[in-house]
Amino acid sequence: MRIAILLVLSLMLSCNGSKQSAASGKSQADMNLNGNYKVVTMNGEAFADQGMELIFDPNTNSVNGSSGCNKLFGNFTQNEASISIEALGSTKMFCEGRMDLEKQLIQGLTAVNGVVAADDGKLNLMNGDTVLMQLEKIAE
Repeated sequence: MRIAILLVLSLMLSCNGSKQSAASGKSQADMNLNGNYKVVTMNGEAFADQGMELIFDPNTNSVNGSSGCNKLFGNFTQNEASISIEALGSTKMFCEGRMDLEKQLIQGLTAVNGVVAADDGKLNLMNGDTVLMQLEKIAE
């Protein structure tokens, strides 16, 4: 009888552990930057309609995109929730009224050191505990 109870308890605990690791794996997969994203917020302000888009390609460790004016390009490395964006450059067109926004985007991207999946399915690009920008996946 004791063996049966121990067997049932151990089976219940192992099932619960499987559920928790599956849930952790799902959220980890959600944090992997891969594909096209639009910048929906930056420093807490909404920018979804500003044409700022980023394309992350983990096969080449490249990030490309648009500030809504100039094209952006650079490299990124991601290790789980840790990310670094380096060697970020851009084309140099002048766009009236957009240059401050572009500067803010580039400075934010170079300051990013983490990525966290938000409850609404978006990705938060972080610097420590501060959300620098929020990205929304664009259907390809």
